[in-house]
Amino acid sequence: MAQTAASQPDMSQPTRVFQIPPTYTWVASIEMLVLSLVAPVIVLLAGGNRSTLFSVIVVILTAILVVAGIVIYVSLVSARLAISAGGISYFSSGVTIRAAWARVAGYGSIGIARRKGLILYPEAVTEAAELKPVNVKLLSSDSRRLIPLFPFDQNWQNGELGQLIRTYAPTALRELGPVNLSEFDRTGQAPALPHPNPAPAESGLAAHPKFTRLDALIVGADLLLTAWALALVFVL
Repeated sequence: MAQTAASQPDMSQPTRVFQIPPTYTWVASIEMLVLSLVAPVIVLLAGGNRSTLFSVIVVILTAILVVAGIVIYVSLVSARLAISAGGISYFSSGVTIRAAWARVAGYGSIGIARRKGLILYPEAVTEAAELKPVNVKLLSSDSRRLIPLFPFDQNWQNGELGQLIRTYAPTALRELGPVNLSEFDRTGQAPALPHPNPAPAESGLAAHPKFTRLDALIVGADLLLTAWALALVFVL
C-alpha cells in the first residue's frame, strides 16, 4: 500500500507549457511567403516564349509548394509541449500524444530518419479501445511513440525542460540509442499505467492557444499573395 501511495504524483504542481521558439516560426513564415512568389519568378526567367501548358505546370507546382509551406508553418506554431507531475503531453496540428511518466521508456531515436525524443511504451489496450477505429492504426505508428524535445529547446538537457523531466521522472532520460520498436516491444515489458491518464490534457492549454490571430493573419496574407502571384503567371 505504501508503494502505491508513493507512486502517485503531486497533481497540485502547475503544468509548464513550452512552445517552439519564435525564431523558427518566423523563419517558416518568411519561407512560406517566398514560396508564393515561385510562379512569377519562373515565368519571368522563362521569358515570353512559353506555352499554356508550361504556365499551368508552374501554377500547380507553386500551389503545391505553398500548401506544403502552410502545413509546415501551422505545425510549428501549433506545437505545444506540456509537462506536469502526472506526465508529458505533445500537441500539434492533428497530433495529440499524452503519456504518463510510467509510459516513458527513455530517450532515443526511431525510424529511418532517426528522429530523437522520448520513446514511449505501447499504450494500454484499455486506452486504445476508447479511441475511434480510424485512430487505432496511428496508435502503433512511429509518430505516436516519440515525443520530440529538441524543437522546443536546443539546449533542453541543461535548460528548464530537462530539469523538469529529471525532477518528475529521472528514468525518462535514460539513453536508449537507436530503437527498433518491433524488437523493443518484444523484449521490453511495459509497466502498468495509471488510469485515467494523468498527463496534461489539451483543455488545460487555454492560455496557450494553438493558433493565434497573428498566425491567421500571416496565413491569410500568404494566400492573398499566392493568388496575386498565380494571376501574374497569365498576365506577364
